[in-house]
Formats: sequence, structure tokens, C-alpha cells
Amino acid sequence: MPRIGGVSNFAHFCTNELANMCERVVFVGPSGTCMPKNYHCKYDLIEDAKSQKKNRFGKRPDKEFARIENLFTRIIDRYSLNRVFLFHPFYYGPPAAAVSKKLGLPFEMVVYGTELTSQFPEAVAGNGDIEPRNIESLPFHLFSTMHRADRLIAISRYTAMIARNIIPEASIAVSCCGISAETFEIGQSKAASSLLQKKMRRLALGGAERPQLCFIGRLVRHKRVDKIFSLISLLDADLVIVGDGPLREELRAETIALDISERVRFEGQVSDERKWDLLAASDFLMLPSEYDDVTGGYEGFGIVILESIAAGTIPICSGDCGTADPTYLFGLGIAGLNSDRDVEATAQKMNELLSDVESYKSKLQRDTITIKENLMWSNVAANITRGWSYE
Repeated sequence: MPRIGGVSNFAHFCTNELANMCERVVFVGPSGTCMPKNYHCKYDLIEDAKSQKKNRFGKRPDKEFARIENLFTRIIDRYSLNRVFLFHPFYYGPPAAAVSKKLGLPFEMVVYGTELTSQFPEAVAGNGDIEPRNIESLPFHLFSTMHRADRLIAISRYTAMIARNIIPEASIAVSCCGISAETFEIGQSKAASSLLQKKMRRLALGGAERPQLCFIGRLVRHKRVDKIFSLISLLDADLVIVGDGPLREELRAETIALDISERVRFEGQVSDERKWDLLAASDFLMLPSEYDDVTGGYEGFGIVILESIAAGTIPICSGDCGTADPTYLFGLGIAGLNSDRDVEATAQKMNELLSDVESYKSKLQRDTITIKENLMWSNVAANITRGWSYE
């Protein structure tokens, strides 16, 4: 289930922490849900082998919803469960809400960034004008599920604002995102002891002696990978892009047009092992994401920021939308590339860190302490369960 970032990552690690706090936790996922062999699962994992996600909305999804309601009712009865927690609003949302209300159980759901703005782009403006949706549409089912939830859990303050614009009367808590102790230890085991060792590492991985920037994530519009290209000449640096997506060929063509194609390496999808190796061998992780008014996409929090610090690499983050929490609320990484106009200022900050080994090291040490005190998955689970009744 866990991948690089994303909802499945949040769901798995948070559920593991909830399993440490509760007598029993059962996670239900659609067909294909499984646990990679390198991940330890502390909860009961049930694969809904009969799931038909294509029937989640449209004309008369009643039969599929009835099947899911029956499944959930049987699971709740078999395991004596007393709370329903929804990690993703689509597909299981309406039946989860219906079963909760029928059985009188508390019902909470996590809301993420793009899932909300892609369905309700008008919520960004915050003027209270949510347009009516067709009863057979996905936005209608999302709105209905959010409205029926006893509490919404937002992964950032920005996402909480979006959710509030959709459901003004909703009870909303902000959980933030986190990193597991095991994952942090993996990153720390990969971390280089110095900038010189980073250079030796990247040479061994096929890189160059020049400074190396790293991007990890989906190649989609709101990630704004193109903004990183403007730094390459100013820093005399290389860029490693880990991940894939619909913009891959467009971005590759842009590197050719800018005559920087020899400095940009598209790694595509890689193993966890290689991801950590590339991240730890880089001088900076780049996350210049911003809200995209075409797709409604934005960065909900930026778990990769936490992974970067674990691997001994300073993240450069726009601080836009959900990334404002790790960047400004917790002070992680360096704010940069938050507009097309501050490229030179960002390059200057990065050059200063590269020329001052102690400042680079001290920044990572401070950020590591901040994460361990505030942004482990145990902190996220504590934020979620605050106020739960165990009667």
C-alpha cells in the first residue's frame, strides 16, 4: 500500500500508530490492497476483493453501495468496532457514512488538498458560493460524506480552510503529516556525514561533482518542476528527477530547449532503496509546488520534506498552500522559489549553505529535532484522537 508520499502512505503509517493506541484496528481497502514485504503492518488488513470502483458514482450506484454497507456492517459486528474512520473520501465515503449513522458510531474522515479543490475549485475563493452538484456526481457524494461526518481531519491549515469553505459548519481538526520512526531511521542510515561525502556518493551513483538538486514526486502541473530549471545555471548544478507523470515528455522537451538536458536526469519510478540513495546524495530537495487553477491541484503538506531531512538533505520549499505548515509553522527547510521572481535570492541562500558546511549541518540538526518532537506519526495520531471518548 505505501508508495512515495500520497494518501496510502498517510493511511498505513497513521493506522499503525492508531493500532498502538486502540484495542483493535481494522483497515479495509479495495481490490489490490496489500502490504509490501518491507513494511510492518500492526493492524488487521482486509482486502475488499469484490470492490468495483468504477461503480462508485454515476447512474444508480445503489447496488454497490448496498454491498459495501453490508460488508462494513459484518466487519464492525465481527470485530466489535466502535468507530469508523475514513482515510479517503471517494468510493467508500457514502456507505461508510450510512453505516456509521445506522449503527450510531462516531464517523470521521480525512480530507486532503487536491481531492477537495479538484471537485470544488470555487472553494479556494472562500466566498461561500458552492455551486449545486448533480446527485449522481462524485462532487455530490463527496459533499454529502463531508456533511455527514462528525469531524473532518485536515492534513494542513490550508486544507482546513478549503474544507471550511465547503462545509462552513463542520467540526475540523488539523492533524499535519508525519514520518515513522522506522522510516526516519532508514533515512538517517543513508545520510552522508558531510557535503564532501555527498559528492562521493553521487559520483558512485552516476552523477557529477557539481552540486545536485533532487525532485521526488508526480510530474504534474502543481508540482512546478519547471521552476527548478531556472536554478541550474545559477548554481552550476545538476537535477535528478525521481517519479513519473503526464508532464514527463513536456519537461524533457523544455530541458532541451533551455540547453540543460545534460544537467537533468529523469530517473522515473525507482525502488525505495534507490530513492533514498539519490536523496541522500543530493545537496537539496526541491519542492516548488503551488496552487494550480487549471486542475485545482496543490501540495497538501509535503511528506517528502520530512524524508529529505531524515536523509540529511535540506529541502527548498515554496511554502505555498499546505507546505506553509512544515515551512513556516515548523520552520523546516528553506523557503525559496515561492515565485518566479525570487530565483536569484533562492540561489543565493543555497550557495551560502553550500559554502558554509557548519551552517548546513546546524540547519539539519535543528530540523531533525523539530521533526522528532512534533511530526512523527505518533504526533499525528495524537492529534487525530484528541477528544475521542472511550466510554
